[in-house]
Amino acid sequence: MSLVLAGSLLAIPIGQASALSLNVNGEALNLDVAPVIVNNSVLVPMRGALDALGVDLQWNQNTQTVTAVKGNLTILLKVGDSNATVRNGDNETQVRLDQPVQVINNRVMVPMRFIFSQFGAKVYWNQADQSIRITTTTDGAASAAQQGAKGEKGDKGDKGDKGDKGEKGDKGDTGPAGTTGSTGSQGSKGDPGSPGAPGAVGATGPAGPVGPKGDKGDPGDSGAPGATGAIGPAGPEGPKGDKGDPGGIASFIYGYHVATPADAIVIGGADISFSNDGPSFNFMHMPGSTIFTLSNSGIYKISYSVSITSGIGSSIGIAVNGVVNNSTVINVNGATGTFSGVALLSLAAGDVVTLRNHSMVAMTMALTPSVGAQMVVEQVK
Repeated sequence: MSLVLAGSLLAIPIGQASALSLNVNGEALNLDVAPVIVNNSVLVPMRGALDALGVDLQWNQNTQTVTAVKGNLTILLKVGDSNATVRNGDNETQVRLDQPVQVINNRVMVPMRFIFSQFGAKVYWNQADQSIRITTTTDGAASAAQQGAKGEKGDKGDKGDKGDKGEKGDKGDTGPAGTTGSTGSQGSKGDPGSPGAPGAVGATGPAGPVGPKGDKGDPGDSGAPGATGAIGPAGPEGPKGDKGDPGGIASFIYGYHVATPADAIVIGGADISFSNDGPSFNFMHMPGSTIFTLSNSGIYKISYSVSITSGIGSSIGIAVNGVVNNSTVINVNGATGTFSGVALLSLAAGDVVTLRNHSMVAMTMALTPSVGAQMVVEQVK
């Protein structure tokens, strides 16, 4: 959405990306100020962009603050500030933006992916025709088919509606295969039934007659064998073991950066951008941006590596919602090369994850065709 501002505000001189086109739920969106691209982030005017989502906007001239409200969700954005305040009911969080809110041609311009995703919309970018497609949650994203629990053989869960197919992007380099989910444990085997009691022994047959003494008489005939006893009843069947937990990954993404001389240097305190996305599921990330936005709450395994050609004295760490987790920091001491780390973090849906130069020393990543940086984020529980 965009707001008309008082004449005392100065417009920031940024080139407009007039070739970009936006549509919401299949309908073209006509804006009085065209979207712009600033440091690989698309900024859009708030009032024109969010009308289709039914969001109420308020402008405070004295504090230069925009308040966007829909239902229990309230978002506060201040001109020139790189942080946004998100209130959902009684919960309030601070979210770091790719680019601060700016004023261009007397309109408040905000990062497109952040503002739409906060109000439940999905953003799709088509590199081929420079178009942006916005879909609201009423369109229904594709959901994974849920399988019913296995008993004797459980009924199969209903299959979710298939979401719209996104436009095909340019083919990127093949990423590494994702790790295989752990196999659920096998239920314990029931106790065997007790064996039946043995049948009674049959009676012994009569002995043959004794022959006359002298010549040895023929032996008497053997008695008939006794009848076999009846088989005892089978013991009761033991209880059925519990079903093991299913394996698999609920959400994941692989991002990597092929650095050029223009973007190989990461200054102290800055986040590393990722130029390309590999396989992903239930994640939001725009190629060329720094942030990865989570769709689910849970435990996440985050693996990363950075190839550094200069920058001794710098350090690398994982930041969540703009704050570096100190347990993830790795220092570049003694020599350059490839530095990697792995962390398990408990994260919430809507959290923003970045990889940051957590120092005051600039670092330089290896140039193409080498991969300067890569990061894998996968939900493990």
